[in-house]
Amino acid sequence: MSEVELSEAAANLLSEAEDLPGKTGSQGCGGGLQRERRTMNIHLERREQLKRLSLDSSLVEYMDANKCIEELLKQLEEERRNVRREKLAVARLQREVARSKSEGTMRQKLIHVLEEERRLRLDSEKRLREVTDESELGRVQMVSLQQHFSR
Repeated sequence: MSEVELSEAAANLLSEAEDLPGKTGSQGCGGGLQRERRTMNIHLERREQLKRLSLDSSLVEYMDANKCIEELLKQLEEERRNVRREKLAVARLQREVARSKSEGTMRQKLIHVLEEERRLRLDSEKRLREVTDESELGRVQMVSLQQHFSR
């Protein structure tokens, strides 16, 4: 396998890793993808340096390709762990948002109930004053009538 073919194979593996379902590289976390590409480029440069130092480049090329594949598999597994962690974090945040919205709605309902209770209390107090006034008026009239009959 030539250097160009190895580079193309590595690039293909990286692009396949980008296309995995649930991968967040193209969905908002582009920094991780760029970091992986830089790591891959560094790895490829090191591989090139090692091949230049080797007398039997075909053996080194084969070994480097295996190492490259192993490295890519490790990166893929790490990315899967990162995606899993991110999904858990998103789910936790969604639960918090739902709870916050629910608490906000409950709070609004409670405020509405309290306002209704206050209005009912004020109405009751008003009616109590009216009844008290009527009672006092009736008592005064009764006293007046008792005084009138006692004469």
